[in-house]
Amino acid sequence: MQAVGGQAIVVDRFFPSTKRCSGCGHVKKRMPLKYRTYCCLKCGLVMDRDLNAALNLEREARRILQEALLVPVVDSGSGPTEKRLWRPRETEAGS
Repeated sequence: MQAVGGQAIVVDRFFPSTKRCSGCGHVKKRMPLKYRTYCCLKCGLVMDRDLNAALNLEREARRILQEALLVPVVDSGSGPTEKRLWRPRETEAGS
């Protein structure tokens, strides 16, 4: 297998990538594996649990890289602001 370049950034083993909302940063106490959709109780973000975790890991890797280099790291633009990635949680009328 030939290397094509890039960097591997190690994120702490206990970083809550699955339990953290990629929209507002709220961290859930629990997120059992049987739940495949992430639903934030604080901001209403609803998305695939793995996509939410990937966005959180990307953000954390950029933070680590920026801390190590002491220079700003360009954001890829991925995130919940792109409407195709998420939708607000639907609320019941009167609640």
